[in-house]
Amino acid sequence: MQNAHIDYQGAALDFQGASLLAKNFAKENEMPNPTIMAWHRHGGPAMPLYFDGANPDTWWEKFGAGNGGGLEVGVGDDYQFIMMDTTTMKS
Repeated sequence: MQNAHIDYQGAALDFQGASLLAKNFAKENEMPNPTIMAWHRHGGPAMPLYFDGANPDTWWEKFGAGNGGGLEVGVGDDYQFIMMDTTTMKS
């Protein structure tokens, strides 16, 4: 999996703002139709659901990588996203 980081220094981002930055970055880096497979927010109360017994700090990355994620994008110090290009999905 490729890794990238957006060094964001502006006002605090919410999920919507951070995910838009990550998707735009993916589009600019040869992922024509990116979608978020998994995400994580460091130090905040809002985070996606996780499975009982799973480590909430690492499960999201394993899930995203194991389900087609090809790019991990960190946004500032708060958010991380696993992205997948949906144009390569098989039906």
